[in-house]
Amino acid sequence: MRPRPLASLLLLAAAGVGCADPPPPVVDLEALAERIRPAAGEEAVLVNFWATWCVPCVAELPLVEALHRSLAEREDLQVITVSIDQNPGLVQPFVTKHELSMPVLFGAELVQEWWSGAISIPRTWLVDREGAVRYRQMGFSAAGKDTWVAEARERMESAAGPDPASR
Repeated sequence: MRPRPLASLLLLAAAGVGCADPPPPVVDLEALAERIRPAAGEEAVLVNFWATWCVPCVAELPLVEALHRSLAEREDLQVITVSIDQNPGLVQPFVTKHELSMPVLFGAELVQEWWSGAISIPRTWLVDREGAVRYRQMGFSAAGKDTWVAEARERMESAAGPDPASR
């Protein structure tokens, strides 16, 4: 079966790479496809694409981090981020400066392979347990920042189904 780009993207979550690892690993489509297969059906994943030079991304990242921290007790919900910076050496200092604890991966080439033409970021996808994109957001507006984390968590919980700890 040919890996779907979306399913391949979920491999980023399976990589298990935290921000403390210098620099974020470079990911490619084939490696992602191999690693996602065992995780299929186990978790819902919010994937956020960003860059250090993107002002709206920098404004949104603290909210993505707050969401990640709020999900610490949920093994079935995961937040990962993919930097599309051309220079991976810029990412780790940025992550350290902003005290990001969520997984950060470097995927500039991968993103360019998936998206032809202009790349608009920040971009967020919520992928359910079955690998279907349940929600897409392009851009960020500070007008919604007060409810962003609660709304994102609610969408993630809906995509994942009941909390396995309560079953």
